[in-house]
Amino acid sequence: MRKIFNRLYDEDPYEGAPLDDVEVDMQGWGSTHFFFREIIGYLKPSFIVEVGSWKGRSALHMADLAKAAETPNLEICCIDTWLGSPGVWARKEQVADVLKLRNGWPMLYFTFMKNVVESGHQDVITPMPMPSDMGAQVLKRLRARPDMIYVDAAHDYDNCKRDLALYFDLLSDDGILLGDDYETWPGVTQAADEFARENGLILVGTRSKFVLSKNIDHVHAMQGVLAEIEARRARVAEAKARAEQLRAGDEAPGDAVGQSTSETDDTNPVL
Repeated sequence: MRKIFNRLYDEDPYEGAPLDDVEVDMQGWGSTHFFFREIIGYLKPSFIVEVGSWKGRSALHMADLAKAAETPNLEICCIDTWLGSPGVWARKEQVADVLKLRNGWPMLYFTFMKNVVESGHQDVITPMPMPSDMGAQVLKRLRARPDMIYVDAAHDYDNCKRDLALYFDLLSDDGILLGDDYETWPGVTQAADEFARENGLILVGTRSKFVLSKNIDHVHAMQGVLAEIEARRARVAEAKARAEQLRAGDEAPGDAVGQSTSETDDTNPVL
């Protein structure tokens, strides 16, 4: 049962939506990052809020993961204006192609709807077409306490800091907030670091994503996840480097008496 959906809509917004001439378009960024899998597997959240959905790829990925985990009473609320970002609007060559304007109005919302329907997740994804601050106010009035919040809306410092304050306040005491664009957008990185410091929180960050929680056990769990991932990456990088060394040795010319490098490797192994 979707509590927010039932509080917002008398009629299903997916029913009769004009999607026949809308193409599926799953374009997105960082939508399948390992933190999605790890948080959903660890927390098994039944109520997820996504702030900034674009075309819905990350929401659909979370729906896939949560359904695979057989999460009961799953609802994912997607909050976005679907009007595009300032960066897109400032580049005329991108406006028509990216926003798919019709009579000067972006059709991104219907691209999102089409992707949701084609993926079969309209039973758990609740669209909330509104600005992020308005979405926070609506959820607060409905006394919503999300188990997981994914913040991926504005990329400037001021708006990101505001979104973190608004949505962390809504987060369940046993929930996890996942943020996007860490270490890739300076404004986001500054906002996340400052918000954590000012609120006495431990930020768990890696390139592209960061994690915050009111529950220190969850913080430690995500620190462990990140340490394991980084150790695995280091092992893979080391194995690749050693393979490259061996390959370079095999391809090197022989010595003065015609021995190949591979023949001398037994006495001079590559360590």
